[in-house]
This record gives sequence, C-alpha cells and structure tokens, in this order.
Amino acid sequence: QNEAIVKGGGIYLFQSLSTINNVTMASNTAYYAGSGIYFSKGSRASLINCIMWNDFPDEICFSPGNLANTITISYSDIDGDSAGVITNNNGTLNWMDGNLAENPVFCGFGENPCALFAGSPCIDTGTPDTTGLNLPPFDIIGHDRIQDGDGDGVAVVDMGAYEFEGRYGGEGVLQVEGLQVTGYKLQVFPNPTCGISYIKYTSPLTSHISQVTYQVELAIFNINGNKIQTLVDKKQSSGEYTIQFNASTLPAGIYLVRLQAGEVIKTVKVVVR
Repeated sequence: QNEAIVKGGGIYLFQSLSTINNVTMASNTAYYAGSGIYFSKGSRASLINCIMWNDFPDEICFSPGNLANTITISYSDIDGDSAGVITNNNGTLNWMDGNLAENPVFCGFGENPCALFAGSPCIDTGTPDTTGLNLPPFDIIGHDRIQDGDGDGVAVVDMGAYEFEGRYGGEGVLQVEGLQVTGYKLQVFPNPTCGISYIKYTSPLTSHISQVTYQVELAIFNINGNKIQTLVDKKQSSGEYTIQFNASTLPAGIYLVRLQAGEVIKTVKVVVR
C-alpha cells in the first residue's frame, strides 16, 4: 500500500525486464497513472499468481508515445479484468490462462490486512505448475507457501503474497476427530534479540478433554527456509512451555521460529541484531 506523487504507486518500471510472482498490490494511489504498475520506455514484465486490487485510478498503465511495453498476466486477480490494463496503444497485453476479476476477500484487519480470508477466490487458484518460479518455502508471515487451503485434497499455491492456512479453520482453531482444539500460541521475547531470548509456546488444549499428547517440533529457520537449529523434537502433553534460545551465534538477520504440534503449525519472525 503506497501513494506515489505522479506515477507508479506500487511499482515503476523503466526500461525493465521483470518477472513478478506472488505479489499483492492493493489500495495504491498515483496522481497520474499506473497506481499498481507503471510501464515506461519499452519495459516488459510477466505477472504470475499476483493480486492487483483497488488501486486508483488504474491497476496497470503503459506510458504513451515512447518505446512499446509488454505485459503477460497469468493466474492473477486483476481489478477490472483486462480493462484494468491501460495500454495507451503503446504495447501488448498478453492475457493468459487462470486470471480472475473477483474481490480477493482480504482479511482487512491486524498487521496483515491483505492476507486472504476464508472464501477468497484466490485460495488454491494460482498456477498448478510452479516450476521455475523459485518460490520460497514460506510466505511473508511464515505460512507454508504451497498448501491445500480449500480442503479439496490438492495443494496449490494461492494468488498474492499470503498463503491461506485453511486447514486450521482460522487462526488458533483446529478440528481434530470432531474435537475443537484451541489455544495454541508462539511468542519470542525479547524480540529483536542479540543474545538470550525465551520462546513461549502452547501445545493445543481441547474443549472436551483436559490433555492430549502431541509430537512437537520447535525449530529455527533462516529467511530462505533452511532449518538451522532444532530446539524441541519430542512428544509433549498439551500445555504451556518456555525454553531458552541463544541467538548470539547467529549472523544478524531475520529468522523464523516454527512450531509444529500434531497437525498445528505456527510460525513467527525473530530479528537477530
């Protein structure tokens, strides 16, 4: 979400050759044109698995009167359909398979208002072939990048920057064998850290029985999704636990703390300075 002074509220391309995958651009404003993406001087771009919605005055605009531009769009949700791309008779729009022009149904609140909400048409409707896209294993908030969000038994990447964790029925709730499991948490404090931090996590409790035993794994991943340290890997009864995490040996950067308790997976970011 951004406001540009003149052109290119989200992205400004100038003599550029770009591939844009799994990006969400929403509610950007440009005073002239190209609120989502502005193309100039013969730029070429490919959009795959993207969402462009509610950008004003338009989603995509080509500059008039100079070198022709080209955009190829597939498996993306574009506000206004192909009419949301203003070519100004100065280039080519390749409108490929899998595109939508439906309200993406964003969450609309919290730290990630553009995360997908239940019922979004962008869930499990990205390209079925992700070969060559170089997708990371997790999205920007630590969810598995490719999973079965709509519960049909087939894991397909979602459109946009966020992957919907629909198999959990919503944040903090999981259905297991008819029981509603609630209350799982994952916190790191202090965060950011440069030395000793503490990780507090809660294995799920159920509304019908007091305790359940889960296979629990708590691990640290780098930002590329590579596991670098396992802190817990054992069976534990449901309840609250706190363990120590020593970040002093890690290079500065962003890491992911990932908890899996049974079928529940939760991930938070930790910044090491």
